[in-house]
Amino acid sequence: MRSFVSILVLACAAACASSDVAPPVRVELEGAVARVGQSEIPGSLVASVARARNLPKEAALEALVEDALFAEGAVRRGLPERADLQAARRTLLARLVVRASWSASTSEGPPTAAELAEVRKARWREFDRPPSIRTAHVLVQPPAKNAQDFGTRGRAVAESLLRELRATTSSEEFLARGGAVAKRDGFTIVAQPLPAFVADGRIVEGDGSMDVAFARGAFGLKTPGDVSGVVESTFGFHVIRLNARFEGEHLQDDELRRRVQTEVWKDRGRRQYDALLATLRKARPVLVEPTAEELMRSVSSSDSADAPAP
Repeated sequence: MRSFVSILVLACAAACASSDVAPPVRVELEGAVARVGQSEIPGSLVASVARARNLPKEAALEALVEDALFAEGAVRRGLPERADLQAARRTLLARLVVRASWSASTSEGPPTAAELAEVRKARWREFDRPPSIRTAHVLVQPPAKNAQDFGTRGRAVAESLLRELRATTSSEEFLARGGAVAKRDGFTIVAQPLPAFVADGRIVEGDGSMDVAFARGAFGLKTPGDVSGVVESTFGFHVIRLNARFEGEHLQDDELRRRVQTEVWKDRGRRQYDALLATLRKARPVLVEPTAEELMRSVSSSDSADAPAP
């Protein structure tokens, strides 16, 4: 493999063959370090290839020179006019745009405070979870119709259940006694355990949220085993049992930044990619022929027919 110095020597010899051209001077990596035909090879490209392929700069330069020579030869042979090579060129350029979006996203530096805030909001269960509780409840539901007096009668039913439920000593007993009668005084009784949730009602174990009034009443309970008074919500009247309390988890910014940096970079690149794609679609409208599917099907059938038998 020829060294960087030998390439310069060859270039010097070729230049000195013409009396009106001065011998070249070695160029540092900041500028163009070689010229092949009409193409220049910048030093920054050599350095980039050397890093990416873990090569000495001399080997990276020689590889780029060879690529440029083959490219010049392809142009002279008219290869760029071939449809398959034009398609390959478009694919390569598209991949380079995506790579450029990624490079731009990383060059903006580590995640900002605003980006970390977005991550915390979207993934609060992992990185910014407040204290939570797990409960069970017995609910007196309003009837589908004629619920005008539910406020009085429904609360009375819930109060009668409360007297029974306060005597229970476990969540299992609480649910069993609360669900022993499906209806009371014409109202449906529901007894069920509930997933863990935080004070504002957001559910930790799954999606959705609890009724705000229910969450407020549940968080008023202090010790596992405590049973609430009657709590009214949009769903009816509840008696709530506190089963467990859990500490929250809050990741400091430095640790969160370390964990999500790659993800944030990808999000930046995706936003840049989407913005560029939207701009290009606006500038260059895409028109898909109505017969495209039929044409592609016929091409696929034709390719299959031409394929050699195994």
